Amino acid sequence: MFVPAARVQAIRESPSTKAAQRVRGVLGVENQIDVEILTHDRREDADLRGDVLQALMLDARIPTSVDATVKDGGGTLSGPGDWRYQLEAAEFVAANVPRVASVQNRILLSSRIQPDAADIEIICAESPCVVSLVT
Repeated sequence: MFVPAARVQAIRESPSTKAAQRVRGVLGVENQIDVEILTHDRREDADLRGDVLQALMLDARIPTSVDATVKDGGGTLSGPGDWRYQLEAAEFVAANVPRVASVQNRILLSSRIQPDAADIEIICAESPCVVSLVT
């Protein structure tokens, strides 16, 4: 048994999830769902990882830097990503691989867009400011 993408999307858009996201100070909502896969439907983790990696590779939105590990039927995505849509696409694709029980998305967003020092000086020249860039 696997959780279809439509069900995963329904959970993300459930009234309780949306209500929790509207609460002041809430930075994110994590829904934890445990899916028990029957023994005769279970696949080896290495085979499942191969299927997840192949599905990720076939989606042009997902960077090749994204990796997947599988333990007990649950997948974990890791690696760097530049844009949020890449993170969401990877999670969606991995969740739709048959026999994947769960997906933890640990892809780190690291935007390649960096402000130009000349732009910062121009902005600061218009009004007094202090700028410190964290790299």
